[in-house]
Order: sequence, then structure tokens, then C-alpha cells
Amino acid sequence: DCVGDLPDGRRVIVDWKSGRTGIWGETALQLAGYAHAEFHLDAAGREVPMAELGITGGLAVHLRDDGYTVHDIDISAPVFRLFQHVAHVARAAKTLRADHVSKPLPHPDWSSKDSA
Repeated sequence: DCVGDLPDGRRVIVDWKSGRTGIWGETALQLAGYAHAEFHLDAAGREVPMAELGITGGLAVHLRDDGYTVHDIDISAPVFRLFQHVAHVARAAKTLRADHVSKPLPHPDWSSKDSA
């Protein structure tokens, strides 16, 4: 991943993908998450506000055996909000079983005459 300036003046965050199936929609969530992050680390390891980079768009480059394709990626505020929601659900899903499903219950005694 990198940030670069295009000839048309846009500053974009770029992700390089080499999978056989191309660019997935989740790439928008990934790049929106990066672009809207609070800070990044500069070459000296210092925290610098991400906003100072002035990123205005996203690109994904699909690298293939026969060449490459370039795709505009939506990194807008609504996509970033979706990223935040998906991240929240993913964190919650890690503990769903432990938080909401009991240990196995004892087996009922079906042999009793009073069970009818």
C-alpha cells in the first residue's frame, strides 16, 4: 500500500492486489479505514495526523500474469462508516458464543413415568 499523487492532482491511497479473482468490494472498506485513520507513522516512527496527507481518493491495482488493471475505489465518509460497523460486528462475533451460549445442559431423564 502507498499514497501517491496522480497527474490530475488527486492524492490517492493505493492497494496492490494479486489474487486471481480481482478486486473485491472489501477493498473499499480496507482503504477507507486507512484513509480515515487518525494517524500514520512517518519514516522516523512519529505519529502524524492522517488528514495531513490530503488523501482524496482510492485506487486498487490488480496485478495479473498478463498485465494489470487499475480501479477507482470509493473511500468516502459513508464507506468509512460502513467499515466501522463491519469492524464492530467482527469484534463482537469473536465472543458471541462465550457471551450468549450456555455450557451444555444436563440430559433430561426421559425414563421417568412422570415425563408424559
